[in-house]
Amino acid sequence: MTDPDVPSGPPVALDRAEVRERLSGNLCRCGAYPNIVEAVEDVIP
Repeated sequence: MTDPDVPSGPPVALDRAEVRERLSGNLCRCGAYPNIVEAVEDVIP
């Protein structure tokens, strides 16, 4: 379990490959999957 009070290191660039990696195992890869990745990219600063 990740302790929210312990820093995890420097930020990681959230490019398309990183977003897909972080979503893996959490979402099925149904027809909506590409749209979910695009929606996440829309809100990345």
